[in-house]
Amino acid sequence: MMPSQLKAFHFWTVLVVTTFTMNIHAQQHGRCEPIVIPLCKDLPYNKTIMPNVFRHQSQVVAGSEIEQLSPFLDAKCSPHLRLFLCSMYVPVCTVLEEPIQPCRSLCEKAQNGCKNLMEKLGYILPAALNCDNFQTSGLCVHDDKNMELLAERSQAIFRRRQLERFPDFFNTRTTRGLQQPPTSTTAKNFIPEGSLS
Repeated sequence: MMPSQLKAFHFWTVLVVTTFTMNIHAQQHGRCEPIVIPLCKDLPYNKTIMPNVFRHQSQVVAGSEIEQLSPFLDAKCSPHLRLFLCSMYVPVCTVLEEPIQPCRSLCEKAQNGCKNLMEKLGYILPAALNCDNFQTSGLCVHDDKNMELLAERSQAIFRRRQLERFPDFFNTRTTRGLQQPPTSTTAKNFIPEGSLS
């Protein structure tokens, strides 16, 4: 093989291997586990990832803490409270290796419905559950209807992060210079300048 053909072959080989590696890792980062906390079993998702946003290493610890909030769930002061709390204590498992937090809007809907009852019972929310801590947009749990969209967005973020692991992969084209920008799938467009002389 000529050097230019070898470089084109290298480009496609790296692309195929990277894509294959991403797909394997995306399917099995090995940290998804079935939800076992009874309060959170009937959610739009059934697998969680630990540690959660509180850094609980197991659902046993998370379950004992969320159980303290069951009076508010039993009172049904907000239809959003259960999803909010469960997304904190047993967050949805996606291809990303970190838990996805709830959106600020979900937090506000959950807490607004229960604020009077919490004040009446003298319950003070932990600082970690303050709605100002949560983002207003981006990748977060908004409501039970956005779980499919959440999965799609987390896949896209995961793939971008995987490609960022290989910074030289994309810089190869620009640092060596091309005869012309790639406009077709022919290997000729991927031959660096001066390699034919």
